[in-house]
Amino acid sequence: IFFGSTLIFLGYELIMSNDTLLNRFSTISKGSGRDMIYETLINKWLYSGDIISYIFGYGMNVSVKLTGFFAHSDWIELLITSGLLGIIIYVLLIFNLFKNSRSTIDYKGKSMLNMILVIWCVTSVFSMFYFHTLSYVYMMLIGIIIGKNDREIKQNFNN
Repeated sequence: IFFGSTLIFLGYELIMSNDTLLNRFSTISKGSGRDMIYETLINKWLYSGDIISYIFGYGMNVSVKLTGFFAHSDWIELLITSGLLGIIIYVLLIFNLFKNSRSTIDYKGKSMLNMILVIWCVTSVFSMFYFHTLSYVYMMLIGIIIGKNDREIKQNFNN
């Protein structure tokens, strides 16, 4: 209880001391324009009438060509650029990473991997994770954790 209360208090203080974040919250009712971007991109995909576009999408950076902006959502960006095939592959990737996290031996590694995956999932809905330029750091951490786990499994098997 103490840890949770402390975490909530520190989070509140961090938010209240961040003028940029408070300004962003105060202008949220005016909108960021994402609803227009989402609507344009989903309508383009939904009403194209082309089965190839439904399955394979329209190609890279088509969201920028259509709206002037990226989709600000990995799911919509993948849908428009890679179609249903891209969404299916993305779901399988995330599912396999969660499945791999369950079989991780090291508790610290399991915790870190789960935290990275939760950050990934939440960020991918509201913003860009997979298409973001700094996501390589998280990808490297995932690789390190999974590689360390595989090495420990092999060492335990050989002993």
